[in-house]
Amino acid sequence: MKNTFHLILILSLFISCKNELIIQPKYWDFETDLEAKNLFGNVKEYSQFRANIQGSDKRQTEKPIIRLKESFNKSGFVKRMEYFDTFGKTLQITENFYDSNNYLQKRITKGGTFLKIWLS
Repeated sequence: MKNTFHLILILSLFISCKNELIIQPKYWDFETDLEAKNLFGNVKEYSQFRANIQGSDKRQTEKPIIRLKESFNKSGFVKRMEYFDTFGKTLQITENFYDSNNYLQKRITKGGTFLKIWLS
């Protein structure tokens, strides 16, 4: 009797604690840059790396080299993008500036041979 009571209590706790977080990717009508990239949660920054495969067994890779680094603001919009060449050297940096309503106000792109400023 006691074991049955414990079993019923435990099962009722599992059934009542069905607090699921439903995460589904969006394919259109994005509200933020995080949604456009299908990133969920409080993402501050992410980086993409590239590594070449070595050897015929295809189990070893070279040291990963960074290709892209993106930073996001608290509202989920891209704050800074940094692109790298095949050796990991910075090619281009783009910084976005937003107003209090998260509308893009200014974009500054810096590269090896140019500086481009875009204003809305």
